[in-house]
Amino acid sequence: MLVGDAVRLLFPQGNLDWWVDLKSKMENKEAFGPKGDQYGPWYLPPVDPIDLFAITAFLLSRSGAYHHIQPETHQGPPAEFRKLEVTLSDRQHWVEIGRAWAQATVRQDVSGNRVTLETPEAVGQMWSRIWAAFDEPLFNALDARAEPPGWWRDAVGLLAIADEAATDVGFLANEELQETTPPLLTLAVEFRILAAMKELTDGEGRGAYTLSQAAPDVACVLPKSRTPSRGCTVRSLSHNLSLLPPRGLARARWLAPVGEYTARQAQASLNLLIIPYPFSIAAKSFHVAGLSESDARAPWGWFGVEPLNAKAQESLLLGLVDALIEEARRDVGQVHGVIFPELALSGATYAKLITQLEKDDDIEFVASGLHSDGEGRVGNFAAATIIPVRSKRQKVRRWVEDVRQKHHRWRLDADQIKSYALGSVLDPGMGWWERLDVLSRSLTVGVLRGETTITTLICEDLARVDPAQELLRAIGPNIVIALLMDSAQLQTRWPNRYATVLAEDPGSSVLTFTSLGLIERANKTGFFPPSRCIALWRDDCGVRELSLPKDSHALCLTLNPFRITESTLDGRTDSRNALSWRLGGVQPVRTDAELPEW
Repeated sequence: MLVGDAVRLLFPQGNLDWWVDLKSKMENKEAFGPKGDQYGPWYLPPVDPIDLFAITAFLLSRSGAYHHIQPETHQGPPAEFRKLEVTLSDRQHWVEIGRAWAQATVRQDVSGNRVTLETPEAVGQMWSRIWAAFDEPLFNALDARAEPPGWWRDAVGLLAIADEAATDVGFLANEELQETTPPLLTLAVEFRILAAMKELTDGEGRGAYTLSQAAPDVACVLPKSRTPSRGCTVRSLSHNLSLLPPRGLARARWLAPVGEYTARQAQASLNLLIIPYPFSIAAKSFHVAGLSESDARAPWGWFGVEPLNAKAQESLLLGLVDALIEEARRDVGQVHGVIFPELALSGATYAKLITQLEKDDDIEFVASGLHSDGEGRVGNFAAATIIPVRSKRQKVRRWVEDVRQKHHRWRLDADQIKSYALGSVLDPGMGWWERLDVLSRSLTVGVLRGETTITTLICEDLARVDPAQELLRAIGPNIVIALLMDSAQLQTRWPNRYATVLAEDPGSSVLTFTSLGLIERANKTGFFPPSRCIALWRDDCGVRELSLPKDSHALCLTLNPFRITESTLDGRTDSRNALSWRLGGVQPVRTDAELPEW
C-alpha cells in the first residue's frame, strides 16, 4: 500500500469541505454542508482538523511510524537509530497553530451566517510534503541506522496541530456559562453530535459514532478523555481525539453533554447509590433454553436467566429506591446517581424508574442491566441515562439515554454450576451458553457535568479484549461501570484483573458491581469463605473491595475528581485538563421498607 492509497481509502471522493451555519444553530438545524461539496481532491489538506486527524493518525498507525516518536532528550541513543525526535520548539509551534486554527473564520456568505475555517499556511506546507509522498510505500522496513521517511515528521506535526485545534470538542455544555466564546470547531462538533442523536440508527440507540467525514467503514473519530500514561500506541499521541476501528467492528456512541453546569458544579463530588438487586435468586430463574444438535464431542446447550416475580414486585422495587435514596441523604446530603447490576430490571421497569427519578433534582445519572429492552426483545442489555441539573428557566428536565446489547455470551461450566448450586436445573456435565443474540456491538459514552465521560460494560465485556477494549482504551472514559451477575468482587478474582488493565491504560476509574443473589447462593454452598463483597473500585491510586454489611441493602459511594496532567508521546501536556475520579467514601444504607423479590 502506498501513502496515497491510505488517504484515498479514507476519503475516496477527496477531502470534503464543511461549514457551520450559525443561524441554523440557533434554529437547531443540521450543521453539515451539502453532500458532495468538495474542496479539491487530495492535493489540498482537509479544511476540518478532525478529518486531518483521521488521515494522519491512520497513516502513523498503519506505517508503524508512531513508535519511533519521542521528545528531545539531552542524553539517550544516537539520533541515527530511526528516531523521530520532537523538540520543545516543535511542540510549541504545533500548539500555537492548532489553537489558532480552531478560531479561524474568514469566509462568510452574504448574510454572514455561513463561515468556514481557514486552513493555516503552515498546515498547507506540511500537507504538500505528504502529498508529494503519495507514491511512496506506506510501510518501510528500515535498517537500524536509516533515516525515517520525510513525511513522518509532517504527519506527526499535523496530528498534533489537529489534536490541539480540537481541544474540548464534544464537551460543550452551555455557551452562556463559558468564560470565553467557544471556538467555531467546538460549536461545529456540537452540531454533529446533536444531529446524530436525533436519528435512531439500527434500533440500538442514539449518538454520534464518528465526527469525521472519513469513510466510517475504514476508521472513525470521536473525542477522548484520558491519555494513556503507559505503553507506546497511537492513542498515546493525542489528548482530545481518538482513532477508532471501522463501524462494522464496533461503534462507540458519543452522547452530547446536556445541562447547564458551572465550573464549580462540574468539580463537585459525585454520590452514587449502588443497589445489589436481586438480593436473592432462585435456581429456577435459570432455565434450559435449547440443546445442541451439532456434531461436537462435548454436548452443550443454551440457558436463559429470567426473574420469577419481578413484574409483580415492581411497585415494591420503586418504593425501595425512594426509601434508600432518602436514607442515603441523611448521611451524604445529596444522591447524584443510582446503579443496578446486570439483568436487574426489565425495560418497562427501568422506564418507570427514570420517570420517577427525573422528578428528583439531585439525580443526574442512572444505569442498570436489563433482561428486556422495553421493545419486546429479551436478552442482556445495559441502560444508561444522564439527567442533567435543571436550570431556572427549564420547566422540565431533558435527558439523554441509550440501551445497548451485551457483546459476549456468558458460559457456565461445571465449576460455576456447582459454585452457584444450579445443578437442579442445568446439567453440570454439559457446557451452557447464555441464550442471547449478538446483533450489533456498540459502546455508549455519555458526558456528565460537561467534563466527565462515563460508560457501562456488561460482565463478560469487561474480560474480552474484542471489541470493547479497543474502544475503551482509545476514548479513555473517566468512569467505567461494569454491571455483573457474579460472585464476590474480591481482589483475587477476574474483575479486578481486568479493571486494573483499564486503570493503567487509559487510566479510567472502574467500578465492578454485582447483585447479591449469586453471592448468597455461593455462600450457602460452603465451597468458599462467606463474603458480601458486592463491588470493587479500581482507580489510578489503587483498589478497594466494597462489602455490604449484613443488615444493609445498598452502598453509597462518594467519588471525588482530581485534576491531573497527562503527556502525549511527542511531549505535549494537557495543562491539568484531565480528570481522575477517586473513591472518597463508602457508607452502607439500610431501610425498613419491604424488599422486592426477583
